[in-house]
Amino acid sequence: SLPAKIASSSHQGGGGRTLVVCLAPKEQSRGESSMPNISEWPNGVAVCLLSQVLEWGSIPQRYFLSAKACAGILRRAEKRARSLPPLLQTALERVVQTTTKDKQDKQDI
Repeated sequence: SLPAKIASSSHQGGGGRTLVVCLAPKEQSRGESSMPNISEWPNGVAVCLLSQVLEWGSIPQRYFLSAKACAGILRRAEKRARSLPPLLQTALERVVQTTTKDKQDKQDI
């Protein structure tokens, strides 16, 4: 089943990028469609937390969000008066703050 194929954890990489979702390495596509069969998801599942579908380890940079993308997600959520899950909001804010602080530190040198 799909939930069994997905590792459970979260990860923030270097350069202010935050991992959003990545299938477990042994389950990555080998040329076939990478779109999961949604019907494999258990019918009784009402909520899926972001922290349940993220994984640790060596993750390719293409799976990370830039600080600009994180800021955009936060900005749009605020503009639409929508609340993000607390862990997601904290992760996005940290990426934006860390990148902003790094830029300020470089300007001070």
